[in-house]
Amino acid sequence: MQKKFFIVFILFFPILLRGQVLYEISGNGLPSRSYIFAECKWVSTTYLDSVPQLLKSYGHCQQVVVECFLNTADAATQMQRMAQLPDTVNYKDLYTPERYQLINQALFNRLHIGLEQLGRMRPSAIGELFLNALYKEELGYDEQRSMENFFPFIAIEQGNDILSLDNLEQTMQQLFYREPLHYQTEELYNMIVYWDREVAVVRELIAAYRKGELADMSYIVRGPENKSTMSFSDYQVWSSRWSRWVKTLGEYMSQRSSFVVLDARYLGGDKGFLQALRSAGYKVKAVKIDRRE
Repeated sequence: MQKKFFIVFILFFPILLRGQVLYEISGNGLPSRSYIFAECKWVSTTYLDSVPQLLKSYGHCQQVVVECFLNTADAATQMQRMAQLPDTVNYKDLYTPERYQLINQALFNRLHIGLEQLGRMRPSAIGELFLNALYKEELGYDEQRSMENFFPFIAIEQGNDILSLDNLEQTMQQLFYREPLHYQTEELYNMIVYWDREVAVVRELIAAYRKGELADMSYIVRGPENKSTMSFSDYQVWSSRWSRWVKTLGEYMSQRSSFVVLDARYLGGDKGFLQALRSAGYKVKAVKIDRRE
């Protein structure tokens, strides 16, 4: 009997761990439960099938809440404009000839386009393009199959509301202006020269995510041993939003049951967003398997 129980436990153990990417939010005067799901952009939507209670929890909610949802041509145009360098700035003035050529060649190798064509974009914007290409080649990242846009897509199909925690201006600040230009310039260079660091850190993050270890994900980014450009300074900028997010999300949840989808790196650990919700008086607990199903 003990041996049979052990076998069953081993079979369910990975599922129990994966359940830790889905949490229920209640208390603090909320009229109904809401849920928060930790997404990982580098993981395919096929993973969603293994998360217990996920679709049932989504079906319980009346609206979807994400970090920022931009679904208009005007927003896309404004984002493109904000991603541009000032007219007075030129990459040949920002880099030595040697560095300029190294970056130009690396971009051409990964993106099939170089600084001559991308030279009006801010370094942080070029860095995002480079990283996406890097993830595709080294990790098999498929933007079309990523879970990142799955729930907003479903919400649109079903005619449900999609609400944002950040507005367009706040999102632009996060993407393109959170660091001074000279810092972005150096970061782009390091990203390209030490691309293997970027891949190694993402591999760690994916492994932790698949085990449902959200706290480990935040520590991977925050830890001093992390030498990638996704660093402690990024985490500090991310977490500076928690108090504002808690207030905004509280207003959303007080009106209608919400299904919240956020980057898994934001949620776990003693300084993560889940802890910020708890500190604000909400009850946040992992959703477990319903064995009656």
